[in-house]
Amino acid sequence: MSTISAEHIWLLIGFILIFLEFIAPGLIFIFFGMGAITVGLLIFAGIPSSGSIPFFIFSGVSLGYLLLLRKFFKNWFTGRTLSERATGDDDDFIGSVAEVTSGFEKGQINHGRVMYRGALWDAQTDQKHSLAVGDKVKIVNRKNSLLIVDAM
Repeated sequence: MSTISAEHIWLLIGFILIFLEFIAPGLIFIFFGMGAITVGLLIFAGIPSSGSIPFFIFSGVSLGYLLLLRKFFKNWFTGRTLSERATGDDDDFIGSVAEVTSGFEKGQINHGRVMYRGALWDAQTDQKHSLAVGDKVKIVNRKNSLLIVDAM
């Protein structure tokens, strides 16, 4: 009967903790899992596996990972949130070209609709001359689902 070595136990605990991150996301378990894997690798490299040394290393390394890497991992795993996209942060609309589909004629000089990315959008311009259907316009701003455009 073979016994499980200390480094294998630490590695197993590390992988279980990382797996728990998928069940209960919050970016906490992963850092303790990384700490346990680090201890397992250090024991494999030669640090003593008995006594309290592995537990002190586990605590320090896990806390270090948590404090130093959580913000980076959070951005990496979650990306931009829907609210960040809606506010226009890093808005990739600005500077793009759209095509006038309706409106902007006499009497409706400031409002109309444009086609952008295969969808119709309400649009507004501060320019005083009318835009014709088919004209290309440049998107200069966005307010929720209203595009602010200028003639090209």
